[in-house]
Amino acid sequence: MDTKKTIATIKSISSNNVIAIINGELDVKAIESDSPFRIGQLGSYVLIPCDDSQIIGLITDNRQVSVNQGLISEAIEKTEIVIQLIGTLVNGKFEKGVNRFPTVNDPIYYTNKEDLQTIFSSYREQQFSIGEISLLKGERLFMDADKFFAKHIAVLGST
Repeated sequence: MDTKKTIATIKSISSNNVIAIINGELDVKAIESDSPFRIGQLGSYVLIPCDDSQIIGLITDNRQVSVNQGLISEAIEKTEIVIQLIGTLVNGKFEKGVNRFPTVNDPIYYTNKEDLQTIFSSYREQQFSIGEISLLKGERLFMDADKFFAKHIAVLGST
């Protein structure tokens, strides 16, 4: 991964959430011109490298916290984000869930349009699309038709 895409560092991790502190020295204009999201925006996607795969996370909370630098009088306000872990990119293909977790102090990267296209196009070859992705104008959302129709579904309509 390109280390220029680093926006935060993991502070705490559990089986389904990561808490991270957004780095203080970011080139906000450069990042926001490359990404469809603002830094720390709720509902935005992030990537966390882990061995030979990348964990995909969704920002669910954003808040200001005081971080002590030794003395209480030296506390600094930082932005903390909570990230829900939703899946993994393995060899450019999305897999639901996380089988290997990052550790404290690992970096978190923002996603750009190319990253999002990779995440959302995993089933493109099956040509089963259910609509357009609201985050990416002109990009279709593809699904695994076999898994979709193997579940209980109903198609309803009226005239």
